[in-house]
Amino acid sequence: MAGITLASGFDLNSPLPLDSRTIVDDIMARDGMANGKRYEGLTCYVKEEQKEYQLVGGTANIHWRSVPTPQQMDVLRGFNDHSFVPTYDENGQLVSVEEKIGETVIRSFTLTYDVDDLVATVAETYDGETVTSTLNYTSGSFVSVDNTVSPAGG
Repeated sequence: MAGITLASGFDLNSPLPLDSRTIVDDIMARDGMANGKRYEGLTCYVKEEQKEYQLVGGTANIHWRSVPTPQQMDVLRGFNDHSFVPTYDENGQLVSVEEKIGETVIRSFTLTYDVDDLVATVAETYDGETVTSTLNYTSGSFVSVDNTVSPAGG
């Protein structure tokens, strides 16, 4: 009767992972793994870096790629659905911009203009606070900005 064929890295009696290729101490141990023990798609956690790597496109050391963490994937998914939505008045002036992830507004900007059509204020609302920047001009040239902060609803 033939037994079950096990992978070369399989070690049933070890207090470590059953496949010794899946967790290593450092990059040198990862890169020192014998070619016969590697396969495309192999994932390996490097304790020193607290990162997971995968062999992609081959089995040489140059093929190790960092595997994104769940938190990094959430950020990347957000960028795929990230948009800026401008609003213009009847004269074509920009009056507001909403920064959105999906349909959720995460930040907004509202602009006002003075009689010379120069930006007078920019109000940025983010995470429950509004920062209003008042732009100051002398003879049509920008000279300074004054900021005020107010909580949402305040």
